[in-house]
Parts: sequence; C-alpha cells; structure tokens
Amino acid sequence: MEEFLSEMSEEEIEFSCKSLARIISRSKRLVVLTGAGISVSAGIPDFRSRNGMWKRYEPKVYASYENFVNKPEMFWKMCNELRNCTEGKKPTKAHFALRKLEEIGKLEEIITQNVDNLHQLAGSRKVIELHGTGKICQCIKCGYQGNADVVLPKGLIPWIDIPRCPKCGGLIKLDVVLFGEQLEKEKFEKAFEVASSSDVFLVIGSSLEVMPANALPRKAKMNSATVAYINKTTTRFDNYADYVIRGESDYLIPKIVEYVIEFMELGCGEKVIDTLSFPIQFIQNPMETITQVVATIVTWIGPKVQEEEVQNCLVDSSEIIEVVTTKKQYTKTTEEKEEENNAADKIMNEIKNSIKKRENDNN
Repeated sequence: MEEFLSEMSEEEIEFSCKSLARIISRSKRLVVLTGAGISVSAGIPDFRSRNGMWKRYEPKVYASYENFVNKPEMFWKMCNELRNCTEGKKPTKAHFALRKLEEIGKLEEIITQNVDNLHQLAGSRKVIELHGTGKICQCIKCGYQGNADVVLPKGLIPWIDIPRCPKCGGLIKLDVVLFGEQLEKEKFEKAFEVASSSDVFLVIGSSLEVMPANALPRKAKMNSATVAYINKTTTRFDNYADYVIRGESDYLIPKIVEYVIEFMELGCGEKVIDTLSFPIQFIQNPMETITQVVATIVTWIGPKVQEEEVQNCLVDSSEIIEVVTTKKQYTKTTEEKEEENNAADKIMNEIKNSIKKRENDNN
C-alpha cells in the first residue's frame, strides 16, 4: 500500500479506478492478462522482485529446457520450493474479483502467466494458462500426463529422487513452459486471438518482461483497445497504456469491480450532460484534484452544472472527452497537437459564446 500511495494520491487512485471501471462497464470484450504479482498476497513469491525466485535461482540454470534434460535435479530443486509455496494456497481478493467480472458477463477471457491454478480455484472458467500448469506433470519421452499431486512423491529429494515416467521411465517434468521451450500452439494462438479482438485489455501484476506475453497488450492496442496496467512497479511498456495505476491488486481490482457493478446498475453508459464538452487540452494538462476539476468545469460553463453532477459522472461521446486526472504524458506529432489545439479553441469559444448569450438573454 505504501508504495502506490507515494506515487499516486488517494484522489488520483479513486478517480482513475472510476474512469477505468466506467470504460469496463461499457466494454463488450474485456481481456485480462495476469502475472505473478496477483498471487503474491496468497503467499506465493513472484519471480522478478527484490525477493523473487530469480534472485535465488538463476533462470537460465534452473529453468531452461536444455538444463532440465542434462541436469534435471537443478530443475527439481527449484520446483520443490515452488510446489511447497503453492501447496494449500487460496485465491486472493483480486482472483475472486475477476471471477465476479466473469459472473456478471463482463469478462471475455483471462490469460495468465501463472501456473498456480488460483484462477480456477476462485471459480473462473475462462482461463488460458499460457505458461502451463503446476497441477499436471508429463513425460518428455512418451508424452504421458498425470496429476502432479499423485505422480510426484511428497518430500522429493532432487539429488536422489529424480521423477521418472511410470510407463516408460523417461524424465518427468511439470507441465510448465521452460526457457527455450515453445509455447503450446493452441494456447498461443487463442491468446493472440482474444487479445486482438478485445476492446479493453487489462494487465495485472505482470512485469511484461517475457515474450510473447508482453506482445499481447501491444497487439490489443494496435486494434484500438483501451489498455490498462495495474502493477506495483513500472514496466518498459507503460507508455503504451491508456491507464497506469500503481498499487496492490487486492486493493485496486475489487474497488474497480465494485464501480463496474455500480455503473452498470446506474446505466452510466448514457450521456448525462448533453451540452458539456471538455477541451482536449484538459486531459493533456490534468488537474491535481477532483475539486480543481469541478471548479474548472463550473467556471467554463457556468453554474447550471452542479458540482455533484460533475463528481458523479464522466461524460463521453464522439465529441466529448473523458476526464482523466492521472499525470499521463501524451506523445503526439506537431500536426496532431495543432489540430487538437484548434479543436479545443473552437470548443472554448463556443462555450464562452453560449455563456455570453445566456447573460445577454437574462439582461
């Protein structure tokens, strides 16, 4: 909690969550990509943080397919710790919140990089396990598959008890994708298909360091989806996102889902204030607080718009710009900036003329 509060104020978090929730409430094809960060609060370590697995186990040594074939005891040493960490763990608040989105018909698919089975334990049905699952083991020789809890012995000693296939004696590995190993074609193609057709693509708890998962939000963006990242730390792809919200997924995801349900019940997909237009300059130079937002809007269009109306709704249509108070920097060409500035000036002049006309009519 402390980490995201230092980067975003409570008001910014609240407003960003509401803005994103409102978009999701109107979404037809929401797709979510989850990484290790969503499971940390369940007691399962992530891989790339300060205390992550890769700090103790060099991935190219312990988690490469080539090394597994030549030195399987290295792989099983790491896997033993991972299995012990995941055994008996329960889904987090964020996992259950995503299940709720599926229940209310707002979630097209979850694509997960995790192998911990927590999405399924939470009750989610639409899950693509991009990197496999730790619940199944398979023989690399004959292809035999079995339940890992049944096939693999408890208290495995990696240097002595290297798991072997009960059918052919070949090496057994968990059904997880190792470095240097190809993803399952069917899962890979389905993940890209749902990402390409999404209208909102939400990334939760992923550092986006691993291909091809890190290509999915970019693919969605190329097809005009709204892209949002919810993570404790920055990623190399933050500039691709329309929303970046820093913080704990257990805090943010349930909050966003609550707002989604609220907006759906209120029917907030409808335009509430027909006469109100926001200059594009407004979101390029956002206000610090909601109070400033309200004060600025009321100044522009006069007292007929009440503060409560502005706080309780975000207005959008093809001509109306959604208000976002995050400090996102937009990179635009000179021509785009000039065009938008001209459009903003035109809107401002129309507002001023409307106010002036009303004042003259009153006189």
